[in-house]
Amino acid sequence: MMPSSMSVTDGISVVIPMLDEQDNVAPLLDELHSTMNEHFEKYELIIVDDGSSDSTYAQLQSSQDSLPDLPLRVLRHRDSFGQTAALATGLSVVQGHVVVTLDGDLQNDPADIPALVERLVESADVVCGWRRHRQEGPIRSIPSRLAAWVIGRLTGLDIHDVGCTLRAYRREIVADLDLWGEMHRFIPALCLAVGARVAEMEVRHRPRTQGATKYGRTGLRRLFRVIPDLVTLSVVSRYRGRPIRVYGWWGIGALVAAVLTAATAGLAGAETGIAVGLCLCLLYAGVVLIGIGAGAELSARAYAAATGARPGYVREEYRSAAWSRLWEPQPGEQTGRAGGTAGPEAS
Repeated sequence: MMPSSMSVTDGISVVIPMLDEQDNVAPLLDELHSTMNEHFEKYELIIVDDGSSDSTYAQLQSSQDSLPDLPLRVLRHRDSFGQTAALATGLSVVQGHVVVTLDGDLQNDPADIPALVERLVESADVVCGWRRHRQEGPIRSIPSRLAAWVIGRLTGLDIHDVGCTLRAYRREIVADLDLWGEMHRFIPALCLAVGARVAEMEVRHRPRTQGATKYGRTGLRRLFRVIPDLVTLSVVSRYRGRPIRVYGWWGIGALVAAVLTAATAGLAGAETGIAVGLCLCLLYAGVVLIGIGAGAELSARAYAAATGARPGYVREEYRSAAWSRLWEPQPGEQTGRAGGTAGPEAS
């Protein structure tokens, strides 16, 4: 068992996004069952089936036949909304005080979870896995290294591997994290932006033996999808909650440029029509940018004050008997985390 200090975390939540991984369901659950039962007294597995077209969801449901004591909760998406949406769904319902995420393709080794959690409890708020010896070719590894370097320059995040899903978090750091687009790659940077202590440690990386990569993209396609997210991340990490500072300064810059253009044109004796037209364009751009910033400011504040409701991605849900015994509140008790999702949606 882990040191006694681990038991005060009131449980470990393991979140796993899955898409068409029917061949990996049974071996993954077997490994997780063995590792988690050996090292932790209380845990839950939260698997988000991101609209699989194969038998992934059916196999997850039938896992209780062979693993009756596995505390498993499965949320099934209506369609495939992407890895970020799947992780966001899982993170929105976690109840353990420590949260671990990993991929569902068996390339992450569940045996690394205890060491990640121990490092987290000792000295960090986020511990990222580093696949130092990746079992993939340069088409996937080189863009990942490039992304890590760029993110480090933009945000100050000093880690080697931004693409590794195997990570451990304190629940309070990720409980209200706002994820969108393809931002799952940059969760550590978002955590750093709110003051989290981010650490890194080496983890094993295994070759894929069943199926093919569903979420990952390779080469230039992957790089081009990352670039817009990097720009968004840079803005969010620097101006989180105050977008007026971004658009406002751009707007003020456009207004200043309008004044300087008018003055320069006047001194140079430029044609009045050209000078006036350019000044009006810059003036209009400045007003529009300031207006956008003000609107974004109001939207950000309104969103922060909202209840945190997410889009209705979940079609149905399965909870094993073992999960219900451990995690469902008894009469008169409250759940460990407010705002958990309900059961299957009524048709």
